[in-house]
Amino acid sequence: MNSAKSGIFEGMNHSALKSLCEEQGFQISILVTPGTFLIEGTPFLATNKLLPEKTQNLIIGMASVVLNQTIDDDFFYGFCQLREIALKALSPGINDPGTAIISMHALSSLILYRANHYPQQLIRDDNGNILIKDCSLNFEKIVLQSFDPIWDYGKNDRLMCQEFYQICSQLKSLTSNPVFQVLIERTALQMIALKSH
Repeated sequence: MNSAKSGIFEGMNHSALKSLCEEQGFQISILVTPGTFLIEGTPFLATNKLLPEKTQNLIIGMASVVLNQTIDDDFFYGFCQLREIALKALSPGINDPGTAIISMHALSSLILYRANHYPQQLIRDDNGNILIKDCSLNFEKIVLQSFDPIWDYGKNDRLMCQEFYQICSQLKSLTSNPVFQVLIERTALQMIALKSH
C-alpha cells in the first residue's frame, strides 16, 4: 500500500490495525520507520494477501503522516533535536563543546531509558500468531544515529573525546550492549592520536 500524501510517517494506530487484521484475517508489515519522509505514492505497508480497496483505504487512514514532526508521536525526533543542538554547538561559527557535552548527557539518559523500554516489533493475536510486523529503529541504530554525527564533528576536541569515553563506558556497564565497546575503542584510539599532537 502506498502513502496517500507526502509527509513524515509517525506511525500507525496499532490497536485499530490489530482489530482489523483479526477481523479480516490478514497480516501486515510496516515497511518504514517513524520519522521517514514519504512522498505521495511511496509504498510503506505490505500485506500477506490482496485486500479490497476499501480495506486498504481504511488501513492507510490509520497511518499518521504529518508535515511537522513531534516527539509525542516519534520518540526519535527528540534524539534528533538533541543531536542537532550538539552539532550546531560544535560548528566552527559557534565552537561551544560545553553545550555539545550537555546535549550528549541528555542523549545518554534517553539511550539508557530506551535500552530498558523497547516497544514490541511483532504484535500477535491471542493465539500467538503474528498480525503486525512493525519497523522501528533497532537499539544499535538509535545509538549510532545519535552519536556518530556528533563524533564526526567533535572527535578532534579533547573534551568531547573524554566525554564520549566516559558516557560510552557508563552505558556499556549499564546495558551490556556491544555497540558501546566499539565506540569506546574508537574513542580511545582517537584520544591516543590527540595526545601525540
